[in-house]
Amino acid sequence: MPLFGFRGVITYRFMKRLFKIHVNLLLLFMIPGLIVASPGKDWTVAKVKIEGLETVSVKKAKAVLSVRPANIRPWVKDQVFNQSLVDADIKNLTQLMEQEGYFESQIDYTLDENPDRKKVSVRYKVTEGPPVLVDSMDMEGLDGLSEKLREEIVEFTPLKKGERLRTEPYGQAKDKIIGLLNTHGYPHAAVTGSIMVNKQEKTAAVTLKVEPKGYYLFGPVSVAGLENTNPNVILSRVTFDEGKMYTRKELEETQREIFSLGFLSKVGVKTSETKEQVESAAPPTPENPGSLPLEITGEYKKFKSLRFGVGYGTEEKLRLQAGWRHRHFTSQATQLDLSVKTSEILQSAQAELWQPYFFSKKQEFKNTLGAKREDEISYIDLSFFNEASVTRKLSRYWSGTIGHQLEMHRPEEYSLDLQGDETEAENNYLVSSLAVGLERDSRPKVLIPRSGTFLSTRYWYGSSSLASEIDYYKVSVEGSILIPLGERFVLASRAGFAGIETLEDTETVPLFMRLFSGGTHSVRGYEYQHLGPVNDDGEYLGGQSRWEGSIELRFPIYKKITGVAFTDCGSVLEDPFSFDGSSFRYTAGPGIRYESPVGALSLDVGYQLNPQDDYADTYRVHFSVGQAF
Repeated sequence: MPLFGFRGVITYRFMKRLFKIHVNLLLLFMIPGLIVASPGKDWTVAKVKIEGLETVSVKKAKAVLSVRPANIRPWVKDQVFNQSLVDADIKNLTQLMEQEGYFESQIDYTLDENPDRKKVSVRYKVTEGPPVLVDSMDMEGLDGLSEKLREEIVEFTPLKKGERLRTEPYGQAKDKIIGLLNTHGYPHAAVTGSIMVNKQEKTAAVTLKVEPKGYYLFGPVSVAGLENTNPNVILSRVTFDEGKMYTRKELEETQREIFSLGFLSKVGVKTSETKEQVESAAPPTPENPGSLPLEITGEYKKFKSLRFGVGYGTEEKLRLQAGWRHRHFTSQATQLDLSVKTSEILQSAQAELWQPYFFSKKQEFKNTLGAKREDEISYIDLSFFNEASVTRKLSRYWSGTIGHQLEMHRPEEYSLDLQGDETEAENNYLVSSLAVGLERDSRPKVLIPRSGTFLSTRYWYGSSSLASEIDYYKVSVEGSILIPLGERFVLASRAGFAGIETLEDTETVPLFMRLFSGGTHSVRGYEYQHLGPVNDDGEYLGGQSRWEGSIELRFPIYKKITGVAFTDCGSVLEDPFSFDGSSFRYTAGPGIRYESPVGALSLDVGYQLNPQDDYADTYRVHFSVGQAF
């Protein structure tokens, strides 16, 4: 018995120890496997999917995610997986579903692991559940507003009874109502509201409360903090008059006008009233309006700068330019700009002086002095020129210009002769002319406007009484219109005419003053200056009348990429101020635009619908990188 009992104890202890050894060994083998099989700190995200959505768009849901899938571009580093980002996405998706009216939605996720590649894919599973519906939509605080303004505000009612509760249109309506009030004399307007949700009955009561807070007219305007500039220069760009109804639109337009002066990096136009002053006074009414004083502030740019540019065009080939600019040459904000440019068609050097305030807040002065060499298809011309002009603002959109142009032309080479043209190469020809113009421009001062119209008419008169060796008069008319078609499309149209005729002792318009057409910025589908009359040798003569037109539909494709579909037309006639409908040439085609880091990129393919020459190519590719001269 003792022996048996001793052996039993040994056997029991041995088996217990052996079991512990097996368990420890098993854990030692399992733990590394667990480490390998679970996403570690150096694992990256492969894919991200969202499943289960029926009403809410997957695109909108993916926009709130913090976890990003692997990028198809090899130079973009994949995101490192982090569990905290998944937890944040659960909260973001839950919040999104509540904003879309689903307060009982459920969000789950699974991880699909790939240990060999150390990648993990995340799948979110969304169960929408029943939506909350709008039971009532009330709007308060409209008393005291005009009937027309009340009707316009009611049109912004974001939600109707029986619709799914969504906070996005609710927030947009608040912003739209504030914007509407801001454009009708209420600068301090506010809109508050509430949404009461009954989760048991799946209904919501929505309320918007409008607070106009007083009707105002524009008051006096002052300039603060811009000591280096004559205040009159800045005040000359104010687009509203004191005593007119306050509108936010006028403030924004004034900001753009001041910013266009070029020497400020920031521009602010704000009320000089304090919050205490606004709240302590009784709100003014349309019958007894208040006067809102405004203050213009800003920050200066560096006054001096160098700039360099490079580009390429189908016609000009390589384009290079360099320049030096002084944005604030005097206290009158006079700007001095020196530049040199070169391409296969044009080489130029010029100095431009621009004074935005010239004896009056409505006038500006510009003088350009320079030299250029033009290598055109029918001639080469070297010229020196000076152009001086004064532009006066006549109204909000209209302006008039009067000036003088002095040019010294020296033709270096003529590839053809015109009957009666006594111009000879290597001789100098002085052209002195008066220039008068009238212009209307309602396009907003933004980089790429989507609306507005432009109209320009100009008249030149050169005569021996002005010491000109070529007597002539020239007229040009140009117009364009931009029509937005919804939020995505823009219809752009332009048309223009130019005519030139000799006077007095001049018999023929010299080649360097004749009118040519065709090319990237003219009639696409034709080579540069290859549209119009030709002689027996097929050389292009230009003309004394030119007609051009274009219609272009612009639409977004992807991010900074936009597309166009266009049709152009043009006609060049030998006789001055003439028209012949049968001479028009028509083209059409597609195009693409891209705002690249090195400048605007454009590609157009123009097809000739009624070719001028049956033996020439009936299409033309127009490609350009960077801004044209």
